[in-house]
Amino acid sequence: MLALLVTLAMVPTARGFDLSWIPADGEGPLPLSRAYRDQLARLCDIVEGKDASALPPSIASRLADIERMCAKLKSSQAVAPRGFLRRGVAALSLAAGGGYAWHSYESRGWLYKVVRDGRRRRFPSASSILRPPSSSGKRSGRVFDPL
Repeated sequence: MLALLVTLAMVPTARGFDLSWIPADGEGPLPLSRAYRDQLARLCDIVEGKDASALPPSIASRLADIERMCAKLKSSQAVAPRGFLRRGVAALSLAAGGGYAWHSYESRGWLYKVVRDGRRRRFPSASSILRPPSSSGKRSGRVFDPL
């Protein structure tokens, strides 16, 4: 029953996707697939190295589209990679967060208290096991207080 409800909930979502932005023309953006871009780079090397008469007819008929895609490929490869910036920001934020956590723990801040309370819950001391909690919040002088 749950699977049927999930399926029915997903049908309107799937119908809401608009795939008209994926045209198969030379004006659209290049696919991000590394294999596609590698094959296009090899094709660009072949097209640039030969004249139009030496190319196969399937390539010669689409030569203008191929040259336009080659120009897009070269312009996208000329842009500096953004991955370096993302990795740098991730590393800096990780280092800053780790430094803050270390400082908080060493200065007996909130992180130290959280860790200490967690250890107390996992490994209670012998005195807290033998002494039941008092109902009034005050410590009673007796070892065992049934009320």
